[in-house]
Amino acid sequence: MSSKYWRFAFSIRSLGVFVAIVAFVALTWKLSRDLGSMRSEVRRLESQLYKNQTIQVEYGSFVVAEVDSQLYGLRLSRSVDRDVDYEWYKLDATVSENEEKGESYLERLKKNGEWANGTTNETQGESNIPIGPITVPWSSGGKRWGWIYLSEIDEPIRIYSRQLYESDLDNLTFLDEELWILTKPRN
Repeated sequence: MSSKYWRFAFSIRSLGVFVAIVAFVALTWKLSRDLGSMRSEVRRLESQLYKNQTIQVEYGSFVVAEVDSQLYGLRLSRSVDRDVDYEWYKLDATVSENEEKGESYLERLKKNGEWANGTTNETQGESNIPIGPITVPWSSGGKRWGWIYLSEIDEPIRIYSRQLYESDLDNLTFLDEELWILTKPRN
């Protein structure tokens, strides 16, 4: 084979390696930039939460809280006037493993685990809602959301900073450790 062929083959191979390296570097840069922006967004949200000492809760979605290494889900629903219906569930991964046909995860939790529901209303702007063994201070903020006051929670609990929907609850393995907010007990 001629030297022209080998030079051509070498230059094509070199070009391929060069393109692969450039693509790898660009992808690595993009991923690190995205990860950095996600981390800064989490820090911004945490800063805002600690500064305001509140977390906004959309009616109908779930707030996940961890109390003494046990996960609980709290859902608030707007009732009438300033009344709010609440329900909390002790979340249990073994319940989803024992899935029965046609039953939702929440139906299985109601049958097998700890849960409660009720109605609360604001008296002088604030009310308390139970989540398992503790209560959290709450007030309504509008027709679509209310507030939980982190600074007034007496127990050291962790709150997941993103709200979830019912379909998310039967697989909580995806919860990102960096998105948990640790509340500090009042002293």
